[in-house]
Amino acid sequence: MGGQLMKKLKESALNIISLMWQDMINLKHLLDGYGKDREVAVHARQLRKKGITVIENFIDKNSIGMIKRRLEDLIKDVSAPLRMDNGTYIHIRGHSSETNADHGMIDVFNVDNSIHEVNAIDTSLLTDIIKKASGQKVKPIRKNAYINRNIKQTRIYHVDNVQPVIYKGFLYLTDVTADEYGPYSLVTGSHRFSPYVYWNLFRNLFLKDYRSTDMPHYRTKKVIAAYGDAGALVLSNQNAIHRGLPQGEGKERIALIFNFLVISRASYFSKSFKNHLRRNTM
Repeated sequence: MGGQLMKKLKESALNIISLMWQDMINLKHLLDGYGKDREVAVHARQLRKKGITVIENFIDKNSIGMIKRRLEDLIKDVSAPLRMDNGTYIHIRGHSSETNADHGMIDVFNVDNSIHEVNAIDTSLLTDIIKKASGQKVKPIRKNAYINRNIKQTRIYHVDNVQPVIYKGFLYLTDVTADEYGPYSLVTGSHRFSPYVYWNLFRNLFLKDYRSTDMPHYRTKKVIAAYGDAGALVLSNQNAIHRGLPQGEGKERIALIFNFLVISRASYFSKSFKNHLRRNTM
């Protein structure tokens, strides 16, 4: 028990220190320009201010249908976590217990190793937007796929981690037009200078039922749900407080996930960052 407490104490302390450092970096780049490309500038401004932006019609309908069919074929006969020889890993969240959050959600790591058409999707626009929003170097890393069907118990609002800073692009392959489809949800503005993130990191030290990065307290007036038709892409700063909403009966949300790593001086103190660098050549 003492070991668990010390581990949580160390994790929380590192998160709070990393968050303070990250906010100093955010402050430094607060007034950076957005460049001359209008599309990049519009989305970078939204991303820096709110922590989220939505790009409609990111890919065409034919590509959406084809990738969705390939993805459904890939997971069709999988009933337990499966690691494939080509590096794709099909993970079924909460597989060990039906009471776990996100029970039944399928997360396909390195999906592009099995569905090569994913690599044909041009994500350079996303890299440019994140560079202008953050004022820092950005590296595309892993590509995933999420298959959410009838997921009624999802993780509470949280942040993914404090360091390194990760951005994700959620490319919807199905229409996500109402809360019952389980859209991505985010507390706007909570990705920087947020007292709620600091408070949650501190209070979770004393609450055994919460992970360090769980965020049960936040400004409810700032919560949005990111709706979109198939082909829309939601670009998000994962330092913002967020979650996937629970789904209604018979509803689904299928999405490709493009992950981007921000490279800053603060990042090099993160073990997770170093692991990313080992897996992805610079």
